[in-house]
Amino acid sequence: MKKLIPVILSLLMIVSSAYCGEKISIVTSTDLVPRVQFGIDKLSSALSNTGYEVTITQASQINRDESSIVIGTLRKNPLIDAMILADFLSLKNGEIGAEGFVLTSENNVTLIVGGDDSGTLYGCMELASRIKKEGSLPKNYRFADKPLMVLRGPCIGMQKTQFLPGRRVYEYPYTPENFPFFYDKEFWQEYLDLLVEHRMNTLYLWNGHPFASLVKLDDYPYALEVPEDVYEKNVEVYEYLTREADKRGIWIIQMFYNIFVSKPFAEKTISEHNTENRHRL
Repeated sequence: MKKLIPVILSLLMIVSSAYCGEKISIVTSTDLVPRVQFGIDKLSSALSNTGYEVTITQASQINRDESSIVIGTLRKNPLIDAMILADFLSLKNGEIGAEGFVLTSENNVTLIVGGDDSGTLYGCMELASRIKKEGSLPKNYRFADKPLMVLRGPCIGMQKTQFLPGRRVYEYPYTPENFPFFYDKEFWQEYLDLLVEHRMNTLYLWNGHPFASLVKLDDYPYALEVPEDVYEKNVEVYEYLTREADKRGIWIIQMFYNIFVSKPFAEKTISEHNTENRHRL
């Protein structure tokens, strides 16, 4: 048995290096939207980690004698549409719908076609997952998939289980003290990656009345219920979050229970009302 160990290790090394240095081209169109670029990056990383030498090009035709992966969205990539017309890929009715995709491989050419940009993203991630599992680029197969549910995603409660001091129900301003995780970009990166891995396309932030923490009105500056520096940080984080979510095909939905005036707005209004009444008296 001890004599067999070196032989087994040698065989494993040969297998693991079988694809080392093999060249492969990822062929895309120009003007890629962020979520398609994100999918291509994930696929390129999976190929590189497996030992392939990857190049990414924009081309109007391919050489079928060379290993290549053609990626594009239906009716947005001329090369994809031309390959469909040339019968390289035949589509069944309804096979590619919203967020759907088809993976097909024939000899040296692999094709990823999305019904929309999210579908193209999911197709890239599906192929990247298969490469990681198999240790190489699978060939000569066909696979189609699309989500069954239109909206898929978790809800994060931007609220507490108790009232905040001096406030009533639904009043939970966006501040680092109340919601420290909201300002943690590393957390959001990991969480959004988890969501797209499971093909989630929505993320709900649930708060009773978030507007006075996120919106500033020129005519009512006193309606803002957080300090100026916190407001600016909220805007920065929200922009970052929506931008990173869009790369992954995720829609940020700000949910709320009600629309009412903020605490500082109410206090100023009451103060002005009382002052006016005293003047009348």
